[in-house]
Amino acid sequence: SVVSFTLFSLENRAEKLEILTISSICGNTDIPYFAIYSSLKMAIKSFFNSLRYELRKDKSIVITTILPGSIPTRADVIEDIKKQGLQGKLSSLSPEIVAEKSLKALKKRKKNFIPGFYNKLVNFFQVLTPKFIKMKITSTKFSKKEKDAF
Repeated sequence: SVVSFTLFSLENRAEKLEILTISSICGNTDIPYFAIYSSLKMAIKSFFNSLRYELRKDKSIVITTILPGSIPTRADVIEDIKKQGLQGKLSSLSPEIVAEKSLKALKKRKKNFIPGFYNKLVNFFQVLTPKFIKMKITSTKFSKKEKDAF
């Protein structure tokens, strides 16, 4: 649906088109036991980064992908954030803050944007950490969670 709606928007757009899409910081790494979630978020990021590159010469189109941490939006998500303890608290930002920072990132024409200092720090270490270590850490953490919860 994301791809279909985006392609429809491109074909039927006005003079200027701004696309702000939400992925997840989980889309930056493979996560055992959360395979569907992390791979779909990775696919969204990859699709929009590729599309952004294809359309790079058209300055009337802006595409920004947001890669947030936890956003307390529903009761089950809020409960899951609480279960994560300090890490959940540090990675969590209110929907209002994520929306505000996301719109600013779009106006600045950023490709990918990670809201929140802690989430940026986590991403920094994810980039530096070898894949086999990330898989061990994330599999330990996510094996205890409800599988592929959205």
